[in-house]
Amino acid sequence: MYAGLIVLATLINVLCIHNYQLRVMHLGMKIRVAACSLIYRKALKLSKTALAETTVGQMVNLLSNDVGRFDFAGQHIHNLWLAPVETVVVMYLVYNYVGTTGLVGAFFSTVVHPLSDVHGEENFSIQIEDSYTDRRKGTSNE
Repeated sequence: MYAGLIVLATLINVLCIHNYQLRVMHLGMKIRVAACSLIYRKALKLSKTALAETTVGQMVNLLSNDVGRFDFAGQHIHNLWLAPVETVVVMYLVYNYVGTTGLVGAFFSTVVHPLSDVHGEENFSIQIEDSYTDRRKGTSNE
């Protein structure tokens, strides 16, 4: 009987999540198409001096890579409000089960996290300097 309930709960979960994912991806595709249309219209209106400053590689990169992120933005937008709520709930549960030791660990994690962000940004800037695609964008101007 318990196995049947687990299968039923999984089926209901799949049906609900699939519908949500379908609608969010559809909305993301609409936003992507609108952004591509805006970029295309703006590119047609650029003056000769503005076109000299902008390479074709930059426009192709915008249309192929950067605009594609709109497809997945809708799936992750809820993390902006969900992550703080989950953090508060987990901290409450940790305090109830472990006590103040859990809060000390969470405080340490909160203090160290910004430091890892700074270190990650340094590594990211090094990767950007060595990136093949950035060099290719500059050379694909026709």
